[in-house]
Amino acid sequence: VACSIGSGKDFHGRPVVRGPVIYVAGEGRRGVVRRSNAWGKAHEIDLTDIALYISRTSVGINNGNNLSELKAEIRRIAEEFGSPALIILDTLARDMTSFIAEIDSLNDEFNCASLIVHHAGHGEKGRARGSSALKGALDAEYKISKQEDRIRMSCSKMKDDAEPEPMCFYLIPVDMGKDEAGAVINSAVLEFRGTAAPESARLTKNEQFAVKTFRE
Repeated sequence: VACSIGSGKDFHGRPVVRGPVIYVAGEGRRGVVRRSNAWGKAHEIDLTDIALYISRTSVGINNGNNLSELKAEIRRIAEEFGSPALIILDTLARDMTSFIAEIDSLNDEFNCASLIVHHAGHGEKGRARGSSALKGALDAEYKISKQEDRIRMSCSKMKDDAEPEPMCFYLIPVDMGKDEAGAVINSAVLEFRGTAAPESARLTKNEQFAVKTFRE
């Protein structure tokens, strides 16, 4: 989603409004960078042409100093490249009430949307973990679930519109080349497979060999 909005390329057939994207990577920054590189390689898009900015460290959104620094950095980016279209926070903080208020202030100041990455509950996988105050404050909520190699993105709340059809994907490996030591670097990209639950994409060894041969 971040790469699609940053580049203006549709998200698997769904049009986007192009604009800068701020990705606050609270965990797994290396994986986020690798995944964005894989997306660029798979779609033959130069990442230097994408307005995507990934934080080097996590940002405590409820920490006054951290929040001030984040806003100052976003203002700097906005002055040079335009106001952000989307701010992504990965993953959600604990103090829900003040967290929601700070996200609202970011959206108001920069006139953008915010996407919050969160986990499902420990006991109830059908709902988000923690306070129910978050869902009440959301304009839209999507649940990402996985069964074997099938990934399903379904809408669990749409405040002012009809809920869209679920989207189903497979995660397709991408060979990113080798590092300085000669070890193979791998990542993956999403491949859209329709709105119905698709059959498993797992291939036998012979089928994998056939696909590899065909690509070569």
